[in-house]
Amino acid sequence: MKHKWEIRRLGDLSDVITKGTTPTSVGYGFVDEGINFVKVESITENGQFIPNKLARITDICHQALKRSQLKKGDILFSIAGALGRTAYVTDDILPANTNQALSIIRLKSSNDVLPEFILKALETGIVFAQIKKLKGGVAQQNLSLAQVQGFQIPLPPLPEQQRIVAILDEAFAAIATAKENAEKNLQNARELFESYLQSVFAKPGDGWEEKKLGDIGKVSMCKRVFKDQTTTTGDIPFYKIGTFGKEPNAYISKEIYDEFRKKFSFPKKGDILISASGTIGRRVKYDGEPAYFQDSNIVWIDNDEKQVLNDYLYHFYVACNWDSTKGATISRLYNDNLKQIKIVFPKSLAEQHAIVGRLEALSAETGRLEEIYQQKLADLEELKKSILQKAFAGELTEELPKELKEDEDIPFPIRMRGISATDLHAGILAMAYQSHESNNRLDNYGYVKAEKIAHMVEAYVGIDLDRIPVKEAAGPNDYPHLKRVTSRAQKAGFFDFRRENNRYRLRKYRRFDELVTRTRQTLGDQANAVDGLLRLMVPMDTQQAEIICTVFAAWNNLLIEGKQPVDEEIVFEARENWHPDKLQISREKFFSAINWLRANGIVPNGKGKKVIAKVSKKS
Repeated sequence: MKHKWEIRRLGDLSDVITKGTTPTSVGYGFVDEGINFVKVESITENGQFIPNKLARITDICHQALKRSQLKKGDILFSIAGALGRTAYVTDDILPANTNQALSIIRLKSSNDVLPEFILKALETGIVFAQIKKLKGGVAQQNLSLAQVQGFQIPLPPLPEQQRIVAILDEAFAAIATAKENAEKNLQNARELFESYLQSVFAKPGDGWEEKKLGDIGKVSMCKRVFKDQTTTTGDIPFYKIGTFGKEPNAYISKEIYDEFRKKFSFPKKGDILISASGTIGRRVKYDGEPAYFQDSNIVWIDNDEKQVLNDYLYHFYVACNWDSTKGATISRLYNDNLKQIKIVFPKSLAEQHAIVGRLEALSAETGRLEEIYQQKLADLEELKKSILQKAFAGELTEELPKELKEDEDIPFPIRMRGISATDLHAGILAMAYQSHESNNRLDNYGYVKAEKIAHMVEAYVGIDLDRIPVKEAAGPNDYPHLKRVTSRAQKAGFFDFRRENNRYRLRKYRRFDELVTRTRQTLGDQANAVDGLLRLMVPMDTQQAEIICTVFAAWNNLLIEGKQPVDEEIVFEARENWHPDKLQISREKFFSAINWLRANGIVPNGKGKKVIAKVSKKS
């Protein structure tokens, strides 16, 4: 604690510390319109009032609850429910009243105490440590007014209070902005996957068919297990609807398990189990380990994988509208309902595998981003606590913490470790060659398309290949860098591009496979994302790849500039404002490219490298 700081009781700093009253205690109820009535749930964790969470009382009731009427400058501190939630009463909330779960702290009108400083003091671990100590460290649900009055508050001179409040306000505003951005990014990541997932099952292509789930397999469930056949410990986990997909809290004997598994329905390894009550449609892929499942509440389709793959079914269940069978929100999914649900799927199992691959790659990337943003939110909350602690220990400097000087977003694209960007770029081109070769599409893979793939790996997947892309007729290109990559690949014995029939085609050298293996090892989980992208781009001819890549780059450019463009703006940027040669291509193809990108979940995020106009040699 710094010199000249005092320890003061909150009660000594206040004229009044009281609490509110429930309207029913004086014979009134809540109404649809009237005077604001603040409850604990009306206040956010950050001390903001939530308009749609405010209750209402009549003016007569408000007057009857005179003791709990709020005044400008009052500090609210929750003493029941969500303990320790705070808020500062301003004119915009008044007139207002509150209940007994919130204490009302009305400070003395002295010149040496800043209400905003006290408000922030109540949010610190210093106060919460005192609360914990009141009952020997045992968590408590309620505080008395006497306990609130007894809070010990570290109090510096007024100028220091003002300095600390100013710094904290700036820091908390920066934290709020960073949290808002992280939450937005988190939501965008989830929506991206959801959008693509829905598009897969909403827009069937050629060679697809539609069937009812009852036509692709039998609805099955385990034999009923009675309560007296279960124990709290044992050999075989027994999953009830409440523990489905979680840790079991019941077990059955191995004898019952062996008997029931042989005599009655039992899932095969790989079958997709789903919840038929509670949260409808929760799914678990059965891993083949000994386990038993609650009858009728946990079911599965014993499907023929010659028609529909289990992995395809797994993703379909996420996109499925379970309510469609009844036309209203359902609390239980009956077998007949499940049988009637329609599923669309490609007849080709290879295409099902490809769709699953894309979904799993995008799901993995979504999960990675969710983990990153969730951690960032947790770190920001810890940072706020840390700043508060330093403030009330007299250790707060004039400088904001480095974490808040700039919203340090996740690096995009990411530089991979353990390999040069040149070799990584070469490895991506080699992976692309393999994909084209395995799909008999080598006629589609030349110098131009290789550059388009490299750009999308960098701009969409987010793997830094050290390119500096510019606007050219063929889209976003960095041909000088590509020449360096191919020169290195030739010297290292990986591959080369040779001109044949007015096209440059890749020719493998002796170390080609070694390069691919090393690249995949370096990429790790990111290899799945690259593979997913390649599966989409392999069927494209050169012009299709050019248009898709150009539209993506133009769209991302606009986002980098802070715009939220409509489709017309994207097309203008990609066609009219890109390169004169683009005007030879119809606008319809550019609009189709936008739709294709959305349908496949390939939507730019406004990050990464901006594609700039090529500087002429004359300038």
